[in-house]
Amino acid sequence: MQTHWHSANLWLDLASLVQRCDAATYTRGLELYRNQRVLTLSIEPLTDNWLLLGKVQGSVRLPYEVSIEVKRSPDGRVLAWDSDCTCPVGYQCKHGVALMIKAAYKGQQILGTSAAAPSFRPLTEQQLAEQRQADLERRRAAAQLEAENQVIRWLGDIERGGIKAPLAAERSGQNLRHEQFLYLLNVIAAQGPHPLLTLEAVVSYPKVNGGWAKAKSIKTTPEHGQPLYDLATEADRDVLQLMRTMPSAASAYFYSYGAKSRVTVEGKFGVQAIELAASTGRLFIGDKNGQPTMPARWGAPLDLLWQWHEVTQAHGDDSAWVLRARLDHSLAQLCLNNPPLYLDSQHGICGLARVKDMSLGQVAVLLRSPPLQTTALKKLQSELVERLGPVPLPPVIEPLPTLSGITPRACLHLAPVAPAEVPDLGLMQATLRFDYGGHRGWWVGQGSTVLIDNAQGRLLLQRDPQAELEAITSLMQLGLTANGQGVFGIAASTSQQTWL
Repeated sequence: MQTHWHSANLWLDLASLVQRCDAATYTRGLELYRNQRVLTLSIEPLTDNWLLLGKVQGSVRLPYEVSIEVKRSPDGRVLAWDSDCTCPVGYQCKHGVALMIKAAYKGQQILGTSAAAPSFRPLTEQQLAEQRQADLERRRAAAQLEAENQVIRWLGDIERGGIKAPLAAERSGQNLRHEQFLYLLNVIAAQGPHPLLTLEAVVSYPKVNGGWAKAKSIKTTPEHGQPLYDLATEADRDVLQLMRTMPSAASAYFYSYGAKSRVTVEGKFGVQAIELAASTGRLFIGDKNGQPTMPARWGAPLDLLWQWHEVTQAHGDDSAWVLRARLDHSLAQLCLNNPPLYLDSQHGICGLARVKDMSLGQVAVLLRSPPLQTTALKKLQSELVERLGPVPLPPVIEPLPTLSGITPRACLHLAPVAPAEVPDLGLMQATLRFDYGGHRGWWVGQGSTVLIDNAQGRLLLQRDPQAELEAITSLMQLGLTANGQGVFGIAASTSQQTWL
């Protein structure tokens, strides 16, 4: 009978090693070996097995020390192995696998051919056929392991891409419950003098039994190439893009990761961002922990109303009044964004707050109104009328007659300049005044409502600033410049032909 001598390329058969360790551990150990993390290796014979000693570099500064007892067949198959390592895992770890793979490739070189296979005997035809079949099975097992590792690596790439399906992910019809963007509305400094409405983007997914899973903060800027962003709707992408144009907001529970995921709503882009977020059906009132509570929607504008309240003072007999503001929806919170906004957390509504010809600075000052004594209010009635504008006067001040709905008549008085002043002022000067039903004056810059004193007493005049501006503009278009309280002229250094 013809015989053959068995020869092997590896000191240890890796397919048999794969069958005797966890697939994930083997994959990590193979990666350590390929990255040349096995620093030393020695192989010593024992009574019935072999002792492997070595050092493997891990994630810490000092390498891990590994010792392994391995029992192998004459043809190199791993029959059993037992490893100890100074790493936190300690037993049958990836560092032990890396040392075993190193021994497989370097064992014959370290020991020499005679030591690596001291007891080889000629094989019969039957033994050779069995060995071939065993080799075929090992190759099949190795191919299957590589196929599984490929799937594992692919799933890892998906996870690193920024999106994970929930643990209980299911298909409902054709819709996969993937992660989505949610948008949260909150008011920062709600009890302070300058409350602000903020918009925050978070990530969550719909639960099987309804509602949303615990929301997570956005740690990286959403962009193309991230599955979460690519699966988002066009409205989501527009909201995220608009948020980049607004200033970041800070709060006790918000931590910045470089992504602008919470912003102070500002300008027309801020209003547009909230409206788009509401259109997705995923706009919510947020709680102090950054979690969604009640769904929110974009509502109709609300007017800011001002009311005077009488207060009792601890000292003094004189009464006092304090100014308070409220929206015409009593549960809404006024937010001094630009433009002003409101948030009704009880009903889940937000929208624009109309402040009627007042700047945010004026509104902020009025909101901090101190108690004002009645006698002082009465004495300074004219100053109150000039400065309060659309805010009603305190009840202790008697209402005054009001002139309103009158279109002003522009009256221009021309007069020659004194000869001594012609080199500076030119030939003529024009004085502009506006006549409201016989009440003539110059009130530019004093507010839309002004107090007038005449022979019949005091009255309130509601001006038409637009009509006054048109008259002023017509003079400017003629080349005249304003150089006083309604006084216009042409500089002496300029041609005086217009006057002639």
